[in-house]
Amino acid sequence: MEKLTRIELTPDSISQITNIICTLFENDSQDYYTTLERFLSDNTIDREYYFYEQDDQKVGFVCVHKWHPIPKPDKTDRLYWHIADFHIFREFRSDGLGTRFLNSLISLAQTNNVEKIIVFAGGKYGDFMQKHGFKQESNILLIHP
Repeated sequence: MEKLTRIELTPDSISQITNIICTLFENDSQDYYTTLERFLSDNTIDREYYFYEQDDQKVGFVCVHKWHPIPKPDKTDRLYWHIADFHIFREFRSDGLGTRFLNSLISLAQTNNVEKIIVFAGGKYGDFMQKHGFKQESNILLIHP
């Protein structure tokens, strides 16, 4: 069974996320690790982290930044999500897992009344997002629920 699980930021989870990001980007520099930990510990940024799990095993990770654009007269409580990181761990990349992960994230966004999901993407990642309904708008890909 696959599920999206929100990660509460604690010292342990921050360390775990930092290790995952360092592994994903193949960077074992102590400076990089320290910078990431400091960034993840900064609670002034409105963001959420999720693991994507399959049979209770972590197979993916996403960071979503919340953005509240300028209100409109008919929409005062607007919410956008910016997908800052979206990863399926290398050993699990196959069989449409990324598609299911993204669909779960889109469903969660719809449940939370997110107006738009924004992704800065190019190359294979951009192609993947466009294949799943994201539209090119200048250098930004947008989706409307």
